[in-house]
Amino acid sequence: MKRIFLTCAALLFSSQALADECASASTQLEMNRCAAAQYQAADKKLNETYQSAIKRAQPPQRELLQKAQVAWIALRD
Repeated sequence: MKRIFLTCAALLFSSQALADECASASTQLEMNRCAAAQYQAADKKLNETYQSAIKRAQPPQRELLQKAQVAWIALRD
């Protein structure tokens, strides 16, 4: 439980720091850097969530989840 709390706190504070930097971005370069950092953070969280779901899923659901992921990646890209 303590580990979960610390993880959530770290994510909360890091996202707040990033939001503060992005709120004061005044040039296109700064905005692009903020957008890239936000994208990377969201992509990392998405990958962690997907891996967690894959580990917990039973084989039939795991297969469906993997097929859905492949379809989503094709749509996204």
